[in-house]
Amino acid sequence: MKKYFIKTFGCQMNYADSEKINMILMSAGMRKVIDPTKADIIILNTCSVRQKGEDRVFGMIQQIRKYHKQNGTPIPLFGITGCMVRKSGLARKYIEKMQDEVSRIKGGAKQITRISQSDLLNYDDNLFIRSPHIDFVFRIEEVSFLTKILSHIYGKSIGNDAKFDDYLKAKQLRENPHSATIIIQTGCDNYCTFCIVPYTRGHENSREIEDIVSEAKEAVKNGAKEITLVGQNVNSYGKQFVDKKLWNEEKSCWNTRLKIGIDVDDTLQQVWSLEILKKYNKKYNKNIQYEDIQSPDSAENENLKQEFFDFWYKNYENPQACPLFEGAKEVIENLRKKHDLYIISSRENDTRDSKVIEKTQHFLEKIFGKHTFKGYFFTGEENNSDDKSEIANKHNFDIVIDDAPHHLQRYVQNTNAKVFCFSQPWNTDLEIENVTKIQNWKEFGEHIENIGKSPFRKLLEALDTIEGLDRIRFTSSNPHDMTEDILDAHFDLKKTCNYLHFALQSGNDAMLKKMNRRHKYTDFKKIVDYLRERDPSFSISTDIIVGYSGETDEMFADTVKAFDECEFDFVFNARYSVRNGTIASKIYEDDIPDQVKAQRWHTLNDKLLESVIQRNKKMLGKVEEVLITGKKDGEFFGRTRNFKEVYFKCDEENTKIGDIKKVQLQEVDRYIIRGSLA
Repeated sequence: MKKYFIKTFGCQMNYADSEKINMILMSAGMRKVIDPTKADIIILNTCSVRQKGEDRVFGMIQQIRKYHKQNGTPIPLFGITGCMVRKSGLARKYIEKMQDEVSRIKGGAKQITRISQSDLLNYDDNLFIRSPHIDFVFRIEEVSFLTKILSHIYGKSIGNDAKFDDYLKAKQLRENPHSATIIIQTGCDNYCTFCIVPYTRGHENSREIEDIVSEAKEAVKNGAKEITLVGQNVNSYGKQFVDKKLWNEEKSCWNTRLKIGIDVDDTLQQVWSLEILKKYNKKYNKNIQYEDIQSPDSAENENLKQEFFDFWYKNYENPQACPLFEGAKEVIENLRKKHDLYIISSRENDTRDSKVIEKTQHFLEKIFGKHTFKGYFFTGEENNSDDKSEIANKHNFDIVIDDAPHHLQRYVQNTNAKVFCFSQPWNTDLEIENVTKIQNWKEFGEHIENIGKSPFRKLLEALDTIEGLDRIRFTSSNPHDMTEDILDAHFDLKKTCNYLHFALQSGNDAMLKKMNRRHKYTDFKKIVDYLRERDPSFSISTDIIVGYSGETDEMFADTVKAFDECEFDFVFNARYSVRNGTIASKIYEDDIPDQVKAQRWHTLNDKLLESVIQRNKKMLGKVEEVLITGKKDGEFFGRTRNFKEVYFKCDEENTKIGDIKKVQLQEVDRYIIRGSLA
């Protein structure tokens, strides 16, 4: 039985990927060992964010080889995966054994290349040039080829990788059953100038919600009380699943603020009164009911049409005779907080009333206030016709709501807006594709709320319903495409924890622009303020790079200031190192001396410790639920919901890893808090 060892470098994403590798090799009949010197196969799951990470990989290979040479034991196979790999393949020596002539030598692949099984017979990746001791490499997205690679090397069939064909669906073998890391997305489309990830992971690709929920339920069934959702940028999760108008490709963010066009007559305001029918029936000895009306203005019945307009001109600005539909005011007041609302009406001035448009606007402003609607559009003024679709196109409406069949038809034919039909007798039998019929304003509000939600918020809501799951965390996020509904999930949903990690990178706007970050410091700070105003104990961590190309003392001072203002609970501080293949490596000089980088790094670490201690002190005296993740020196330790690490003593007979215990927080010990059972 072959034995294997996996070493993981870098982020939580890599650790989740290693669990996939673990599952594949275990399923192939191999045994995992914790001592690399006992392994036949060593797989290094790498991180290439910093040069130091790559150096550690090559150093580990040399160290293990040295051990075996000194002890006269067989040298294991070395395989590399993760962010250092550009193209899957085998070392040249294995290809030459299987082929008399290799015709595909290209040398030094610069871009990601996706492969088929026949393409495995190459040694194109630069890693084979950098180290002659590497036996194979594979892009983690092509993990399904791992056993095929090993079969080529060993000359016999190893395992069955058909069931692992889809990277995002490949299952993980979790060593910690109580806390599950679930990959929801891979790749990145942001192209920060310092970052190699888009070149190693490729474009963003998200899993279906159903697959993620299914994996989460299985994890909970197997004992998980906490799940962490991971992706390079979870905020943009699911953008390939939604209407393209909801995702702004240029700005790389969600268009969650929708432009909504709202009709007035018999959509917002009830102008067809039963009083009209009562008067008409009495006058003409008829028995027409409201359900019998066939068009908004009863054009098919000249007498009834005359009664309608007589009533309308007298009462259209009278809220008692022509009231708003039930729930309309409340729904509109809620919608205006998150969306831009517009009135789009066929009302027009004429000889009977030369101020219809002016009076309509005044009437609505009296009810809703002057700033509820961003604009008022009337067909007669805009285009001298009755065609509302021209207005919708001109102003790029995302959503329109109307009751009249001819307007609904034109909206569908001539615009890209999502069309809602407000149910009335004259549209009961209306069947137009891509029109959503609603019965009342409450229903309309619910539809808009769902449309305006980011896919990631919908995923969090779906996971929140899983029985037995206690906590949901996620990483990583960026400020530029953060949405309010994702932030609100921390408060609206019971299981989403009050902790957020999202990357700042620098407190200076000029430096952020040079990094091709799509936010400014004020954007980041607004998010911090919003979360802390709602929950002062809300924990926030971030990433910072010091010594990036051209960073002056004044620019660095802005980052120091950010530490003071944001009061971080933790920060991953890093000294900038050039990554070959990134935009920065091609256009920016690495001009900050190592000594200056080190000095700035130490300055921020000192500031961080001050911040952590102050933030932790604010937790003292509180009783928090701690999910136990381990035991050390006679103490159990774990995390609170806001990600504070807590150590405490407990009855060992009645306590185990995976339990959730209520702990009173009593003492700050640098980065951790100590307490006792409550």
